Amino acid sequence: MSSDLQIPDGFVLIPETDHYALCESTGLVINLKSGRALAPQWVGGAIRTLVTRTDGSRFMFRHDRIATPAPLELTLDFVLGNEDARIIPEFSRYAVTHYGLVYCIEPFERGPNAGRIHVVNTHEHQGHEKARLRNSEGKQVYVRIDKLLVDVWG
Repeated sequence: MSSDLQIPDGFVLIPETDHYALCESTGLVINLKSGRALAPQWVGGAIRTLVTRTDGSRFMFRHDRIATPAPLELTLDFVLGNEDARIIPEFSRYAVTHYGLVYCIEPFERGPNAGRIHVVNTHEHQGHEKARLRNSEGKQVYVRIDKLLVDVWG
């Protein structure tokens, strides 16, 4: 950010930008270069404002996530070493811990978790915890966590 731009009292600089600030009490976003207020929009159940990153790309900044830190990046060494997860033989892009936490260790190129190792969401169905995994052909399969634990951990 250039030194001649002053952030007004009560405003916070928006992360990944050079000259946009948010007033946390009113929700007003201003362009510090022009001094103009930007129009907020209600998109996807949250208030967002279209701003420009430092690299020139535009994105919809979500107002309620200004104080939320970026999630920690999981690594393969952490999952297989520290967590002591084992790779699932039938689903080689996934690993499971002895307590039933399933990780995707070969993430897909698209989607909300694109390109990053993440924990797979599970849900309860008919009294059993299940996860939706993709097999070697790319088809989605619902798998019971208790059966995965028996197959992998014995």
